[in-house]
Amino acid sequence: MSKKSKVAGAIPVIVAVFVTFSLFFIPSDYRYEPQPLLGPLTTIFLAILPLVVSVYAANAFFHFGSFRVLLLGCGTLALGWGSLIAGLIVEKSGFPNHFITIQNIGALLGGLFHFCGSIGIVDEKLKKIGRNHALGTIATFYLSIVTFLCIVAAGSLFGLTPPFFLGGQEQGPTLLRQSVLCIAIGLYAVSGIAFLRFYRVSGKDFFYWYSLALFLLALGLASFFMQKSLGSLISWTGRITMYMSSFYLILVVYETMRSAKQKGLSVEMALSFFFKDMEQNYRALLESISDAVFCFDRAFQVFLCNRQAEALLRRPRQEIVGADLLDLLALSKEKKLSTAFRNFIDEDVMQASFEAFLIKGEGSYVPVEYSLSKQGTGKELTILAVVRDITERKHIEEMLRQDNEELELRVAQRTGQLAELNKALLEEIEERRQVERELRKRKERFGTLFKNMAQGVFYQNRDGRLIDANDSALKFFGVTRQQFLDRDSYSPDWKVVAEDGSELQPEKHPSMLALRTGKPVRDKIAGVLNPTTGDVVWLVINALPEFEEGESEPSQVCVTLHDITGIKQMERELRIARDNLEKRVEERTLELQKTHSQLLHAEKLSAIGSLSASIAHEFNNPLQSVMTVMKGIYLHAALHQDEKVLMDMALRECGRMRDLIRNLQDFNRPTSGHMSQVDLHAAMDSILIFGKYRYKRKNILIKKQYAPALPIVRAVADQIKQVFLNLLNNAVDGCAEAGGGTITIGTSVRDSGSVQITVQDTGKGIPPEIIPRIFEPFFTTKPAVKGTGLGLSVCSDIVKSHGGLLTVKSEPGLGTTFTVVLPIQGNREEGRR
Repeated sequence: MSKKSKVAGAIPVIVAVFVTFSLFFIPSDYRYEPQPLLGPLTTIFLAILPLVVSVYAANAFFHFGSFRVLLLGCGTLALGWGSLIAGLIVEKSGFPNHFITIQNIGALLGGLFHFCGSIGIVDEKLKKIGRNHALGTIATFYLSIVTFLCIVAAGSLFGLTPPFFLGGQEQGPTLLRQSVLCIAIGLYAVSGIAFLRFYRVSGKDFFYWYSLALFLLALGLASFFMQKSLGSLISWTGRITMYMSSFYLILVVYETMRSAKQKGLSVEMALSFFFKDMEQNYRALLESISDAVFCFDRAFQVFLCNRQAEALLRRPRQEIVGADLLDLLALSKEKKLSTAFRNFIDEDVMQASFEAFLIKGEGSYVPVEYSLSKQGTGKELTILAVVRDITERKHIEEMLRQDNEELELRVAQRTGQLAELNKALLEEIEERRQVERELRKRKERFGTLFKNMAQGVFYQNRDGRLIDANDSALKFFGVTRQQFLDRDSYSPDWKVVAEDGSELQPEKHPSMLALRTGKPVRDKIAGVLNPTTGDVVWLVINALPEFEEGESEPSQVCVTLHDITGIKQMERELRIARDNLEKRVEERTLELQKTHSQLLHAEKLSAIGSLSASIAHEFNNPLQSVMTVMKGIYLHAALHQDEKVLMDMALRECGRMRDLIRNLQDFNRPTSGHMSQVDLHAAMDSILIFGKYRYKRKNILIKKQYAPALPIVRAVADQIKQVFLNLLNNAVDGCAEAGGGTITIGTSVRDSGSVQITVQDTGKGIPPEIIPRIFEPFFTTKPAVKGTGLGLSVCSDIVKSHGGLLTVKSEPGLGTTFTVVLPIQGNREEGRR
């Protein structure tokens, strides 16, 4: 149930406490004691439902041997049977002493059994005898309770028992009755607290509602303890409070049925599972995990560990338990580790992972990975540390590093032949290698680590039915919880392969082997097809059978799953790296040769640019002569109307050719480095002219949203054009990868004496994790043959040198917007660049 429902369910208990103790201090002469009504109310609310619960409890003990359930069944039987007899007696005799005697004795007996069941005060020999003779045990306990209460009832009717309530002028409770009530109140209150603690440990709603029912019974008896006369307000408060406890017992029954339906169990089995020894299951779970596990408190004192921890440290458990966990770590090598552990305890985080060294018993160091998680708060804080030996993984990483160094050495030997051709190219290659090494170090440092309790865990009963699983196991299998519970080991939906790739038959599954042989199955490697991702998840599987006392066959098996898919992948990569080492060297050599060819091609394009500027100058002179002659003919010759239209068209086309030649000259003119008055619209238009064919070919639409009166700014013209060209090229590349799109260029005037230029595209966008790095030198997401990673870095430097700012906003799938802000009056350090 939801948290709001639980809070609402606790409100009646709080109200009952307030009303009970308020009425004790408020005098009242009100009296109302309808004898005919009292019997039916007691029978309906305090007899029927407890008797039903006692029947389910007896059946659960008979089939599954849970002694706690039997004791709680005895408690509900005593409460229900006593209330039933009391209800019948009050209708027959009409004298309150008989009713009160039977009901109080039944409540005391019920509180005693609830107390024993909640805290587990039962001798182990008695438990074993009870399980071996379940039917006889039930008959003994239940018949004894029924017989005892009948004898008490008969003794009260015939005056053989001391009175609990006096009539006449001395009307009121006797000391015996007050003593019985006081003991019963304490027993129910302690039982309620124990059940509430069960709820905090297990999180099962069953215990929450049962604890509230016990608290209401204790409050009702407390009201009877404080009453002075029958039929008073505080007397009715106690009755109503006890009647309300039946509604909470209904919630207990509902929660049991809901759990049974969810797990596909009978109601009796679900009720029995609520009271299984949680510590036994917890220890079994710890022992089944293939990694070392430590449990310690806020003071770092270890109070629990498994046998894998003993094997890892090579120390007996007696030396580990009670020791300071930080003394077990190599703090001389990892100075920051103790600080990291203390910060984890103090910070508001529930999980963390660390890599460190662990000192073994003989003083040697072993690299390990710590996965930490918290349970509880304040003084009850408990930390669970799962320690995994990563020596093998570190060995594989070292082998990969050595192979990479060997590869780089051989590449360097081949590329040495090209070093004399272009020194600048060699320097760029070395810088690129440094960047790759730095990226590799960061990836190793901040890569994905195994999280605490990343192991999957599931339970399977002796019939092969899957009865429970955690989220990690469901994630490995790629199924929902309901899909998992609907299957067994023989379900055709499972696709399991052995380590050699052959199909693993159901009877050879580790869980089935453990159930069949009764022996643990450890470190079994198998692959499971995940239908969600379509990939095979490789797992190290450990299966630990669990036995009920006195049984030789396991009742269920606890299976833990450790994901080793990453290690398998690294092994495959290592084999591929070794098999294809020579091929990779040849490919790197071809790549360097191709890069050299592209450098030569770039120099050829530079020469073509200079040649095009010269040709443009030669075209400009005859074009001016043609325009002069045509203007003379237009002004002085007698032309028809059609001829004038054609002449206007010719003059406009000549003007357009003149503008193209001027823009071509401006574009190829070398930078002066001096500040001048720059028309940003004209500068942007000169860039756009040369890209018209490219935009059309890539299915890109250019939109202009120019400000109507944008001020002239003081800047280095060719540097500003270089910025616009780089931003447009990036926008075109982004739209081209998305199959086309729209580039919107906007300008505006800001209040701070500056202008703003935006270049917005509808391309694929930039992933958020790389946006902080796009202005770094040599950082690029393009292939090496398409970009050096210097474009945006140079643009940022140019804008900053003008006293401006270059920013970017992007959302994957929706596009990118670059914003350039330039001061109208220019930067003080003119010509710095």
